[in-house]
Amino acid sequence: MENPYSTLGVPRDATPADIHLAFRSLAKLCHPDLYPGEALAKARFIALSAANDVLCHSDQRRRFDREEVASAVLRRGHWSAEQNQATAGPFGHGAPIPPEIVPTWPLPEKHALLTAEFLDAVNGATIRMTLPDGSRLDVDVPPGTADGEVLRQHRGGLLNWLRGTVGDTLIEVHVKPHLRFIRQGQDIGLDVAVTQADVMFGANIEIVTPGGSVRLHVPAGSANGTSLRLIRRGVPSHHGQATGDLYARLRVVLGTGYPAH
Repeated sequence: MENPYSTLGVPRDATPADIHLAFRSLAKLCHPDLYPGEALAKARFIALSAANDVLCHSDQRRRFDREEVASAVLRRGHWSAEQNQATAGPFGHGAPIPPEIVPTWPLPEKHALLTAEFLDAVNGATIRMTLPDGSRLDVDVPPGTADGEVLRQHRGGLLNWLRGTVGDTLIEVHVKPHLRFIRQGQDIGLDVAVTQADVMFGANIEIVTPGGSVRLHVPAGSANGTSLRLIRRGVPSHHGQATGDLYARLRVVLGTGYPAH
């Protein structure tokens, strides 16, 4: 007979709320819907349900605590000692499931939304996020990640109850807009303030790009609104796409500090 406290992983002084939470959490991990047609998952789910039935009813729990358990209540789950030995794994009592009898199924995945700063998505970064279940995960955001892209973070997903393995986490990235930079595919555009003297006589000015500060040559006679191209200063190569370019649009600033139109 399997001990219901051990089955649910709760101490003997667990509160009804603790028992309820433990059952819900474990039942999700081995619910038969996650493993269609798998008898082991169904049997384990039934065992969890039977244990929960004993502990969630105060009278039955008292009977068990007084060692007057009606064994039929637990045995209605049809979870024999032999089955327990074969399928316990790291979360029960017994050896892990032998590889030859473990069926093949997809591991459960988690889905989450990550909001990333514009420069973190362009240059790449490791961002710590909190998943809906309260756990934390360090997400590697590759250079060039685009808004709406889905990243697969190995492990960190839901636990596969029968195998004791962990699935992946699928993370959709939302990239926050930037005050100065605008991304179009692999290219980046920005407005650069210049003086009338800069465009009249030409100048070399320093501008800030997503990859750092660079010198920009403004040709003499440039007009307001002219776009100057900086090759390979855009979004880094990503998913086979080449590194993009940066387009600096000149905005002539008058003596009052307002740009010319």
